[in-house]
Amino acid sequence: MEYVVPMYESERGWGAKIDGYAGPFETIDAANVFRNAYNKKRNNKDQAPDYYILALEPVAYKGQECLYRSTVEDDLP
Repeated sequence: MEYVVPMYESERGWGAKIDGYAGPFETIDAANVFRNAYNKKRNNKDQAPDYYILALEPVAYKGQECLYRSTVEDDLP
């Protein structure tokens, strides 16, 4: 089974939504590695900023269009 990671976009004053998906990933473990690395690099402030994108828990891939890059190597420290 393949998995995708929903990408949750939030902007103060405008609301929030699932903006797209990253993946697909061959295993749930691979999807979680992406999710954890993305959030560690991008969502590490004490307070939520006015605009952010959060990688959520992986879900089963059912043909969702995956518009987000599914690697974070360039982003890792």
